[in-house]
Amino acid sequence: MRRFLNRLAGLLVLLTLMPAQLFAGGVVLTFDDWFVDQWHDFFVNPATRPPELNGIDLHATFFVAHWRSDIKGFDQGKMGGDSHYVKLKQLENAGHEIASHSVNHLDAGQAPYALACDKAAQYYADEVEPTLSNMAGGDPTTNSAFDNNSDVSFTPTSYSYPYGSGLNVYDNTIKDKNSLLYLRGTLEDRSKPLQSTDAIYHKLGASRPHLIGDGIDFGYDNSVAEIKAALDRASNNDEVITLYGHRILTGEDLGKGLLGIPKADLLEIIRYAHNKGLKFYRFRESFQPVRVAGICDGTPPPPPPPPPPSNVLTAPSNLMTTVVSGTQINLKWQDNSSNEAGFKIERCAGATCTNFAVIQSTGANVVAFNNTGLTAGTVYRYRVRAFKGTLYSSYTTIVNAQTTPKPLTKPTSLKTTVLAGKQIRLNWKDANTTETGFKIERCTGASCTNFAEIASVGANVLTFTNTGLQAGTEYRYQIRAFNSSSFSPYSDRSKGVAKP
Repeated sequence: MRRFLNRLAGLLVLLTLMPAQLFAGGVVLTFDDWFVDQWHDFFVNPATRPPELNGIDLHATFFVAHWRSDIKGFDQGKMGGDSHYVKLKQLENAGHEIASHSVNHLDAGQAPYALACDKAAQYYADEVEPTLSNMAGGDPTTNSAFDNNSDVSFTPTSYSYPYGSGLNVYDNTIKDKNSLLYLRGTLEDRSKPLQSTDAIYHKLGASRPHLIGDGIDFGYDNSVAEIKAALDRASNNDEVITLYGHRILTGEDLGKGLLGIPKADLLEIIRYAHNKGLKFYRFRESFQPVRVAGICDGTPPPPPPPPPPSNVLTAPSNLMTTVVSGTQINLKWQDNSSNEAGFKIERCAGATCTNFAVIQSTGANVVAFNNTGLTAGTVYRYRVRAFKGTLYSSYTTIVNAQTTPKPLTKPTSLKTTVLAGKQIRLNWKDANTTETGFKIERCTGASCTNFAEIASVGANVLTFTNTGLQAGTEYRYQIRAFNSSSFSPYSDRSKGVAKP
């Protein structure tokens, strides 16, 4: 028995000395392009980072493109803590990986490269080397928030192909010329669920020429439930799964395009992976890169990955309104997609309203709609998006328009009552619901016509007492309603002679 216990204790000690990662799968969570503000807000900004991430050892990799254009710094007016360079450095300092995604975001599978073997060096010179130089240079101008540009410079070791198109000879060219050893492509296979897409899984530390990821954005039709099932496979089989996204969508951005994942969905996926015991790996630490012989020896290259989802709908733009009357507003917009089934027009009432509802669905290629039956003097807000079945584009910019007010009608039944003490009281009836108030005018004399305003009262006020008059003098009165845009006709006139 003692011998058994000694052996058991030794086994337990051995187990504690073995790397923990050998016993658990993981997630390589990556993001592409230039949505730095959204990444920063979700992962590191203390004011907006979800508190549910506290306690999770979270690492992600950000493949950044357009380093000198969409990545904004001092010379583009984003300075100090608002600079994308600064935010990327803060992401890096928080334990995330900053990687490269080419300088112009060009597809190696399209012209002028088309994955041709003799174009690999040109692709490197055009797309890869410039972004490395740019990233090493940091902010192109002095940033007052840092001591020098090196504080916001980066030396990436990972690279992802825009649109996922890659080839072994391209991999090898990139690896041979610099320190970019860790490469990523993409895969979209809608014929099988994520949990059955073997290409996106690998064992930790496996030797691979590159990793392949599948998308978590709207456009890739991988639901949260399907992604959770894929995470279950990784957990059950001690595998590492590679996923990629683009935008992290919140608020009104939730309708903007398909290359994005709602913040709530991303948070749910991260928490699920964490609760399954999966570790979040930086891209460069999850596998061992190897050089594989190229295929430029007469063997035909594999077909490039499929293009981005063909069912992406481009949002309409330039939504404009024309106020026709108190009951009609006309809308028109620009159609930017070629595959929509139609457009959904949404409206709400009020200058700051947010409770939009669909008021009209149009057919394809329709770019105008006349909204009738409205209420006079009311502010309406409109937005439009394209649709195709259950697929929707992002919305247009919201546009406000106010119908013209209903014409004011004249007050009625103006009556004067002579009071003691040189006073005359006026009473009338209100015939409107949209007036701002009433203007009271007076002239002196039995047949006078030179009326002048003597007072103004608020909406729904139906009486006014004119004091300080001259005893024995006859006064004539008229009133009219007013609002911000018009006056009503005058009431009938009324008169009275002041008493002592």
